[in-house]
Amino acid sequence: MRRSSTSAGPTCTWQEWQPEDLIEVWTLLEDDMAKLRNKSRANRLGFVLLRLGLTLLQDR
Repeated sequence: MRRSSTSAGPTCTWQEWQPEDLIEVWTLLEDDMAKLRNKSRANRLGFVLLRLGLTLLQDR
């Protein structure tokens, strides 16, 4: 799920993020979508937020 970036990457303050950084971090890839299909409807939002949130923590 980790995404590579050609820029310096997103920073901790969202006001400093460029639109490209937001798209890179918050867009689900096909692999993510496949995993999401296995979740019940009630759990999908929580799963996505946890998965993408953990991605942000890994990039620190």
